Amino acid sequence: MSNRKSIEDMAEDLWTPPETVDIHEDALKAKAATNKDARRRLDELMEERRLKKAIEDDYLD
Repeated sequence: MSNRKSIEDMAEDLWTPPETVDIHEDALKAKAATNKDARRRLDELMEERRLKKAIEDDYLD
């Protein structure tokens, strides 16, 4: 028997449910001022958040 983890066990350890991911907006905003990639990523995350909120509002109303 081996002490190695299976692929499924490793995937469970690494995967984080989307609702538990913290964006750290302030840190990204500070980076975005000097880093184009960080600015693009922040814009993408904020758009994703707006879309999720709109979808939730549509289904809950």
